[in-house]
Order: sequence, then structure tokens, then C-alpha cells
Amino acid sequence: ATSGRVLLDDAEVQSISHVSSSLRYIPQNPRELLWGFSVSDLLSSVPQELIAALGLSELAGRSTQDLSEGEALKLLLAENLALEPSVLLLDEPYAPLDAASRGQLTLLLNQLASQGMIVVLAEHEPEHTAGLKATHLQLLNGKLLDGQYQAESPSIQRTQVVVGSDLAVTAVLSDVGFGKTLIHAPSLTLYQGERVWLSGDNGSGKTSLLKALVNGDGVKVFGLSPSSATDLALVPENFDDFFVSDSLAAELERADRLVGEPAGFTKTTLESILPSADVDSWLNVHPRDLSRGTRLALAIAMQLSHKPHALLVDEPFRGLDLRARELMVESLRCVAETGCALLFASHEKRWSQALASRKLVIADQRLLESNEVMA
Repeated sequence: ATSGRVLLDDAEVQSISHVSSSLRYIPQNPRELLWGFSVSDLLSSVPQELIAALGLSELAGRSTQDLSEGEALKLLLAENLALEPSVLLLDEPYAPLDAASRGQLTLLLNQLASQGMIVVLAEHEPEHTAGLKATHLQLLNGKLLDGQYQAESPSIQRTQVVVGSDLAVTAVLSDVGFGKTLIHAPSLTLYQGERVWLSGDNGSGKTSLLKALVNGDGVKVFGLSPSSATDLALVPENFDDFFVSDSLAAELERADRLVGEPAGFTKTTLESILPSADVDSWLNVHPRDLSRGTRLALAIAMQLSHKPHALLVDEPFRGLDLRARELMVESLRCVAETGCALLFASHEKRWSQALASRKLVIADQRLLESNEVMA
């Protein structure tokens, strides 16, 4: 329940539509507000200096359906800033961006603030806002307080035992991309228990590669063509389509039925990913009303119920606070220790290095092996 009043320029705001000309909101999932099919059409009313500041010139002529999450965010931001609002609200704007784009965003937000715009953004990762000239507020125990939030590090005790180390997946693919070639003839191998980080700039083809692997053309699992769609299980960046039931309890029950496991199997998996959460208190909540981090954990638990040979995850740290990111690292390590190969795409360097045993990089339309030392 929400109570109270919102005042803008000393006038009470009745609805967001009444102040849309002066207040703009960019959600966690920018595609929800991205209307139109052509990038060029959406950029037609955006000043050239703003297009340059966000590095959007190279997107002209593309379809909005072909954009990465980071590119979609920058396009939506440009559209909204072209309206010259006085207040800009951003929900985790750094999460889908690569390192260069994060630097561009910080410079732009500092510039907008210096020109008088009020910018309010929610962010989990302190590293992302290091160069931002901002006042910090924290939500702590239901109260809004001054200062930057510091998450408690969870107590984790673990003994690493990897079940199996055989070659699990080989892939020799044709060119990968939608509408244009993003990666030329990529090939890769995944061994049991491996934790492989897929890195690359926004729009380089990380998501496209994960989807191509799941499609199965040119992919072998233990030397054979995939026998089912769940041999390689994908948790996409936009995973809300997984949820079709009207409560978490019904969703967990449906997941158990799909894999032929006894009731409670998927719930136990979810609780292992979120060990500090009270899952029972959410059972009557609609899955899409849960936080993004909880929905991500639910999507991973549902896919793990199929006992895949390889788990592919697109941006596993997005939407998670610091404590939850640390727990996600440990949970995915445990997944790999069952013998499941893990391939994940992420912009989060610190957490990816902590999780990965090997790194692949997409650069110059090639999939390359990195010699960077991982955890």
C-alpha cells in the first residue's frame, strides 16, 4: 500500500500523465516503453548532439527488434530527453550497458544535472555510480536515509566437488545474427562443471549467440544432436514470458508437473538459490509482481528442474542487490558442481570474474578465447 502526496512545483500530482511533459520515467525493462519499428523514425526528433552523446549514430536504419537491451535503453533515453523534461527517473540504467556506454551515461547525467535537471536513479552496484556527482540515499528497514547503502556479505561455507569433467557441448555454427551478421562462424566447447563468461559490447551478439545455441543447429551434446529442448536450457534476459500462472505457488506446481517431479521440487531449488528469502510468504503473489531478482531466480530454478546438461543465462546479475549477486555467484557455482556446464553473458566484470573459470569475448564479429585469469 502507498499513501501520501507527490508535489511537483508545489502542485499536487494526480497522475503521471498530468506531468508527463516535465517528468519522464525509464523502467528496468526499456522495451516496455519502446514504440515503433525503425530506429531512424524514433531518432527523427532527437537532437544530433544527444545522438552523439549516447553513441546512437550507428543504429540508424536498424529495426528496434534487433537491438540489444543496452541499445534499447539508450534509444529510449534519447527519446525522453528530446522532450526536455525537468525531472528524469531512471530504474537501474547502468545494468544493461557495457563499460564504454556506462561512461557515456555518467558524463551525460552529470551534464544534465549541471544544467538544472533533477535526475533520480535507483542502482544496486556502487561501482557503476563512482563518477556520478550525486547525493546518495539508501532504503534501509523501510526507511529512506542519507548515505550510500552497504550490503552485508552473506556467510557462505562451501566445499567444491565437481561431478564430471567430460566434454558436454560442442558447437560449430554458421554466421549468427538477426537482420545482419554479428558473429562470423563461431565455434565453442563446454565441459562439465565449466563456468564460461561470454563478454562483449552492447549489440555484439551475446544474446543472439545464446539463442543460436539453443536452436541446436550445429550443436552436439555428448557427441549427439540435442535429444530435447532442455538439453541446453536458456534463461533469457527477458524471462517474464516463462510465467503464465496467477500465483507463485501455481507456477511452482506447474514447473513440477512439466518435469514429472514430486510437488515441492522446483520450490526447493528456488530456496537454494535464495537461501535467505521467505519463499512461503510469496506463494500467493503473482510471479510478475515479484522483484526482478526474485523473478530471475525463479526462471533459473524452473530451467534447472529439467536437469539440463548446459545452462545458458543472459545477464544473471541484472536486477540483484550486492548480497543477492554474491549469492547468485555461489548458486551458479553449485549448479556447475553437479556437472552442468554453465555459459553466461554479462557486463558485470567484478561478479563475472568471481564466477567464471573461463572467458569468451565477442570482438570484431569473432568469438575469441580470452587469456584473462578468472577466479
